[in-house]
Amino acid sequence: MKKILTIISFSALLAACSKSGGFLDDKSTALDEAQVFSDSLRTIQFLNGIYAEGTFGNTDFAGIGFSFNKRRWETHGNQETSADDAEYSLSSATRPSVMFYQGTFSAANYGASPPATDFWQVPYRNIRRVNLLLSKLESAPLSAFMKSR
Repeated sequence: MKKILTIISFSALLAACSKSGGFLDDKSTALDEAQVFSDSLRTIQFLNGIYAEGTFGNTDFAGIGFSFNKRRWETHGNQETSADDAEYSLSSATRPSVMFYQGTFSAANYGASPPATDFWQVPYRNIRRVNLLLSKLESAPLSAFMKSR
């Protein structure tokens, strides 16, 4: 019985091996730069994606790589608290919102929460995207009017 189980296990292992058409073959549907900038609609969609980044799923607070959503910092304000426009209280000094408006927010203490991590990641990611768009704009199939917009 033990020999039969060994033979069946070995046969199953051998049958699972495949040289081509396996589950590890790359079946990516992602677009590369050549595909994006060879079509005018995809080029415009690429530009719109730069403007829409940083919305956290809420298009009412879209910003160019930065969300001005007041709820971004745990309902404790956003830019207003770093100026004279607002003053929030009853907050721990270790909360990202408080660190932001006290001026102690830095790469060393920002944590890993999504509202805090995009503080640096999203703007630099969009700088790269804008540079890519500007380098490919001349060869993009857009009218002269659209290119100058």
